[in-house]
Amino acid sequence: MLKLRPLILFLLLIGFSAAQAQPRVVSTILPIHSLTASIMNGVAEPELLIPAWSSPHDWNLRPSQRRNLQQADLIIWTSESLESFMPQLLRGIPESVHDLELASLPGLNLIRDEHPHNGQEGHSIDPHLWLDPQQASLIATGIGNTLSQIDPANARHYQANLDTLRKRLAQLDKEIEQATSSLKGVPFIVYHDAYGYYIRRYDLNQAGEVTLIAHQQPGARHLLALRRLIVNDDSIRCLFTEPQFEPAIVQNLVEGTEVIRAELDPIGSALEPGPEAYFLLMQTLTTNLSACLTRD
Repeated sequence: MLKLRPLILFLLLIGFSAAQAQPRVVSTILPIHSLTASIMNGVAEPELLIPAWSSPHDWNLRPSQRRNLQQADLIIWTSESLESFMPQLLRGIPESVHDLELASLPGLNLIRDEHPHNGQEGHSIDPHLWLDPQQASLIATGIGNTLSQIDPANARHYQANLDTLRKRLAQLDKEIEQATSSLKGVPFIVYHDAYGYYIRRYDLNQAGEVTLIAHQQPGARHLLALRRLIVNDDSIRCLFTEPQFEPAIVQNLVEGTEVIRAELDPIGSALEPGPEAYFLLMQTLTTNLSACLTRD
């Protein structure tokens, strides 16, 4: 029995070393965290930086979160147009910490905003990259390849998971295309201008938005023009709010009209983080959009 103790100790040390070798990956928002979790499934679980019920536009990091980022192997984020705090934060982390800005990945067809996000005159983009499953597939490829580079011991595992994920994303894309095929000509209004990639991919008809940027109050002139549009265009069926933002002005915009208030959630604020969250987010968004636009 005593002869087994060195072997047991050796196996324990191997297990401990393997656990220590697991990469520590942080994704800023839930949709990206979900894609990352799918790729890392069976290796380790990524950390979610910003709770899904919070808006990343104006999130303030806690000191404990800043310390955790100092110890990460990889930080995955979208762009300065969404996580405006990231460039300054990255200047203060060790060189050993890798970061992946998804908007910089090759092959993405970015939407350049006519208005600045977070005060970025001249180079703002629509940062809601994940709302097109085809672009999500490119994002997943970038994440998988980056993980394979920083953790080559698990590269084959990441690539196998990536292949499975890309097939699921292709199937999801087909399902959404079929579900939205009859909605292409139906105009609707959204709370903030977050759905450009989804609308472009499925050729939908967004007639307007309450505000261009989620955390900024719209001006009186814009609201007056939007109210006139709603009153005068009886083909507009729905105005979609978001769970993180519910201003009183929405009720004023639709009062006295037949426009229905419904809800879209571009980030999955009520979802449990994990590999399925991205798919549930996109399926729920499509279901809610279709349910309102096809209502008699």
